[in-house]
Amino acid sequence: MTRVSPFARANARILEKLADEAVYKKASGETVNIEVMASRGDAFEPDGHNNTRLTKQNVFEFKKSVILEPAQGDEIIYDGKTYIIVSEPLEDNLNLVWTVFCDISVGA
Repeated sequence: MTRVSPFARANARILEKLADEAVYKKASGETVNIEVMASRGDAFEPDGHNNTRLTKQNVFEFKKSVILEPAQGDEIIYDGKTYIIVSEPLEDNLNLVWTVFCDISVGA
């Protein structure tokens, strides 16, 4: 029998209560139904004139147990819109949750 840490149980309960349904689409075309917590994070981007500007990026968090290896270029379809993962996915220090930063797809 696998022992689940109290942190993993608490994290699972939070996702059950706060997460929304989405579809994860790998570059291969394979799709997986997932639950995500969506937010908008701040990001600094160059403006082409040696300055940076504050922009908002779409941030999604989801269980590592559902998607083992998310990748830059994969897509998340959420609330009728398609988002593309634009940076290396980050994992939390407990190895339970992925955090990915996305831009909305141009064709969406």
